[in-house]
Amino acid sequence: MTAKQKVRKYTQHTKLFEKKLKGVTPVKKLGTTQQSVFEELQRSGGWYEGCGWNWDTNSNTTRIMESLVKRGLVTKTVSKQGLFPWVVVYTAKKETQNEE
Repeated sequence: MTAKQKVRKYTQHTKLFEKKLKGVTPVKKLGTTQQSVFEELQRSGGWYEGCGWNWDTNSNTTRIMESLVKRGLVTKTVSKQGLFPWVVVYTAKKETQNEE
């Protein structure tokens, strides 16, 4: 793939993602990693440490999720689940869910 094709593919991906976020105006544009994590969060329905997927490491995923919380795209809640006394759960906000 040539550099020109990579730029074109990246631009198309960014435009499609911005369409998905219509009605939500982030402070800054999301980076490619943030976009990918956010899309996976929407597909999976939520994320918490040990849920079965992460982006490289749990701490890296948490850092990315916190950046999405600051942008208003993700909700952070603390819930009691199973053996663990407190679990932090991240979910995509309803207005950002994909309409299919």
